[in-house]
Amino acid sequence: YLAPSGAGEGHNSFIILLTDFGIVNFSLFLVLVAIILNRSFKLLKSSKTVIRNLGKVCIATIAGYLTLGLGTHFFYHLSSGVWLFWGICGILIGVYSSERHRRDNEESESNLTWTGNK
Repeated sequence: YLAPSGAGEGHNSFIILLTDFGIVNFSLFLVLVAIILNRSFKLLKSSKTVIRNLGKVCIATIAGYLTLGLGTHFFYHLSSGVWLFWGICGILIGVYSSERHRRDNEESESNLTWTGNK
């Protein structure tokens, strides 16, 4: 990571996160990324084309950022890369919650209609 002479920072975001913040926080970060990817894949099952495409964009963006993290340290500094990454994650969570709420409402309405026809 750092040479004894203070040669500079490492160029792997994951090693930097692990060494600076510890195994617990690094694990929490990985769990958060896994949750976000899981929800992105769930968006691919939407009946709306726009939502499916947003899921594809989120998966591609997160995969790109994770790949970029292997050779740079953009997670470590509060730069546009960090804000963009977390902004995309926030948009994804909002869209996922909205889509899930819409789907739950459709299911409850269909259950009411089906029960009413009994």
